Amino acid sequence: MAHTLKIGSLPHAAQAKASESQSSRTRANLVTKFAAALRRGGEARYALQLDLIERTGRAGVV
Repeated sequence: MAHTLKIGSLPHAAQAKASESQSSRTRANLVTKFAAALRRGGEARYALQLDLIERTGRAGVV
């Protein structure tokens, strides 16, 4: 416990906290971009399924 308090009082601790906050924002941004990419991929697969249904009259694996 004493070591934890000592680390928190060091001058570079503020930089580490700022870096951690920036890392959290970067991670959130990457998750958002990843979710958008998955959504675009899902839309493409959905469009392929609709095209297959229109061509063959039945759904199936593309």
